[in-house]
Amino acid sequence: MNLIRRDSYFYIVSGVLLIVSGISVILGVKLIYLEINFLKLTGLIFLFIGIIYTVFNLVGRLYISSRAAIVLTVSFIVLLASITQIPLREIEVSESYTATLDEIKASRIRLLMSSTTGNIYVRSDNLGNLAYNLTIYKLRIPLFMEESKVTIINETIEDTFSLDIRTDSADIVIVLNREVPATIDISTGTGNIYVSISDNSQIDLIKVESSTGNVEFSISNPISIRAYLSLTIGNLNFYSKLIDINSDCRFDIISQIGNIHMTVYVGEKVGCEISAKTDLGAINVLQKGFKAIETISPRSVHIVSENFEKAANRAQFIVESSAGNINIEGIVEKGR
Repeated sequence: MNLIRRDSYFYIVSGVLLIVSGISVILGVKLIYLEINFLKLTGLIFLFIGIIYTVFNLVGRLYISSRAAIVLTVSFIVLLASITQIPLREIEVSESYTATLDEIKASRIRLLMSSTTGNIYVRSDNLGNLAYNLTIYKLRIPLFMEESKVTIINETIEDTFSLDIRTDSADIVIVLNREVPATIDISTGTGNIYVSISDNSQIDLIKVESSTGNVEFSISNPISIRAYLSLTIGNLNFYSKLIDINSDCRFDIISQIGNIHMTVYVGEKVGCEISAKTDLGAINVLQKGFKAIETISPRSVHIVSENFEKAANRAQFIVESSAGNINIEGIVEKGR
């Protein structure tokens, strides 16, 4: 039996597979519902055909050509594509977790969140006896993307409850009890970050690091806070309302590439200082109740509220940008 005759076995099988594929497409028959990653499926097919090819040539000594093996591989892929129901829609699965103040057995919370490609949402609110309310939205795209992976580690050390949440592609939404002192550390690779801190929250330290993505940060009348916001590529929308604070607050904002838009409202009893500079871009300032410490230039601004020297409590904003515009709206609200 010559080489062409032996190759014909593979060609015959390939022909049969293509005929079945055609009939399946014409009749609309789906025999398999498959939710395996498409790349893994293709790899399994190549592995299967490779084994057959090796066995035929080394064990059976039939000397099948590589061209015949490739034709059979393609035929298998076409067959699976035609008889398989492929659910291409995104499938989102949510998981919720809560813990009471009694359950965490601590008077302080340390929250750490890290995401590779997902979004992170953090806010504080009045939760009564709950310490936090956590919801995780896992994403899965059958045949193309496996379900998001999430790791949650929590432990209480002395008087601090530590909650560490890490994910590759899930969205994280968490609400903290504003009555509980807390520190927050957030980092993302590719994804947006949303932070909203409500009145009288006892979050005293927050760190936000974003590699690629936008950040929206909103804070209103904290007890006391120190905030660090760092963006590599992305825009920042920052809003603060500091009508009445009990101690000094400081916000350090650093952006490599992206625009920064800041809105700062302060009461007339709160001293406010805003210092901003950009290496490549422009700074625009709209202010009421502020005065310039240094001459305002297109790339450098240093202003303080008119009551800065006399104020008992002060808020300081240090803003730096390597490449991007900085828009600042600073308003001192009289009578408040």
